[in-house]
Amino acid sequence: MKKYSVKQIAEMLHTTEETVRRWIRDGKLKANQVSRKDGNVIEENEFQRFLKVSPKYAKIVTGTNSYTPSNISGLVGGAIGSLVGSLVIGYCEDRKERDFQISAEDIENYILEAIFSYEKSIKKKNQDIKHLNDEIAEERKNIDDLKSFLENIKTGNKTAIQNSRFKEEGAKNGR
Repeated sequence: MKKYSVKQIAEMLHTTEETVRRWIRDGKLKANQVSRKDGNVIEENEFQRFLKVSPKYAKIVTGTNSYTPSNISGLVGGAIGSLVGSLVIGYCEDRKERDFQISAEDIENYILEAIFSYEKSIKKKNQDIKHLNDEIAEERKNIDDLKSFLENIKTGNKTAIQNSRFKEEGAKNGR
């Protein structure tokens, strides 16, 4: 199995040897210390694992804009990284595939599909809200009319009662 020195890793990833040592100290990159003189040695499988969880550096090594589903949310931080990560996982589940390379173009297209889907959902919800607001306005008008009718009954305003739409509706409905 191939092994790399701290210096080799730093050169491949276009970073400093101190950065690589910090990754080792922080546990981000596992290494074996052969001796104090020879320093740390990183095995090939550990280097590949590190690249899988570090898309920025995987891109440097491969020279491509491709990512794995397991490292995609590392491209951006916080909630948006989580959202993008879940979209990519959805992309993989849709295709019944796991642990493969995804191109930046695939990610972009899938995100554009998700944006379209969200916009469509928002449009439908806005239509539902408009419909509900119309229903609420009609029910408020009914409440106002009933209050007015009730007030006319209390005050004995027979003309208003006789002209009321509720009397007409009651007659239509057999009341």
